[in-house]
Amino acid sequence: MTEYILDLSKYPSVLLAGHSVCPEGWSLTGRVLEETEVIVVYEGSLRCSVGEEAHLLREGESCLVPAGLPVSQYADGGPCRFFYAHIDCPVFPAGPTARKEAPSTDSSRPRPDGFFFLPPVMPEDALLRIGVKMDTGRHKGEIFTLFQRLLLERSRQTVYSALMISLELSQILVLLGQCWSEKNAIPPQPPERREQNRLVQDALLYLHSNYASPVRISELAEQLQISQQYLARLFKAETGTTPLQYLNRLRIEKAKEAMRENAVNISEAAMAAGFDSLYYFSRLFKQLEGMSPSAYRAWLNSKSNQ
Repeated sequence: MTEYILDLSKYPSVLLAGHSVCPEGWSLTGRVLEETEVIVVYEGSLRCSVGEEAHLLREGESCLVPAGLPVSQYADGGPCRFFYAHIDCPVFPAGPTARKEAPSTDSSRPRPDGFFFLPPVMPEDALLRIGVKMDTGRHKGEIFTLFQRLLLERSRQTVYSALMISLELSQILVLLGQCWSEKNAIPPQPPERREQNRLVQDALLYLHSNYASPVRISELAEQLQISQQYLARLFKAETGTTPLQYLNRLRIEKAKEAMRENAVNISEAAMAAGFDSLYYFSRLFKQLEGMSPSAYRAWLNSKSNQ
């Protein structure tokens, strides 16, 4: 199946968007569009021919129609409903070596210091690979919701509607690209690996839900029904840090957030973040942030007075 690359380095312009309800036997043939069209079937089935390829789209399946290719559509076997959007963004065929490989944890990108920093968006991240026909799979409900929000925004016609519509369409395209990548590029994880990921996600959820209370890593491991050593090994493999280091950094970030947004004093911030020792909090804060809590508070005050 033909694969295309969409360049989302700039927000796509949405020229036309809508929701078609078509009776059985409806057809639209012989069109050649000057812009790219994205179709997602909401109900029923739609037969869609793009260039020399013919596809039968059922509920939750999507079709990309690049500009300049002849396209014909038929309501197949009964009434059909589908979302559509005409977009203006660069689209070009992917070469035989353009398929993305499975992501590697050994990335060569520079990683900024700091716990909650994400890696920067690189130019290649804006190149989205998708096929002419895609199954939205587990993203179906989210894509339907985004289309409904897009159409609602279209009817509002506020000063920011064009930007909101472009952002929502961008999310739809990224999710479609993720569907394509999951099916065609990234090999499925073995059951053992999926179970390990689930354990780490459960541990992360526990830490984020209980950081303000006394937390013992041994009790967390017992709750997950694994040994503390095994938890530490899995956790570090996935996050690059130990559960205790993760918890400490999380608590420091929560204390900073409390001082920044709630204007509480240092002692109150430490207690709200789960520290029962102000001395330990101050020592850990300086170790991780490079300044004392009082210096950070003074910096916040100076920023607010500017």
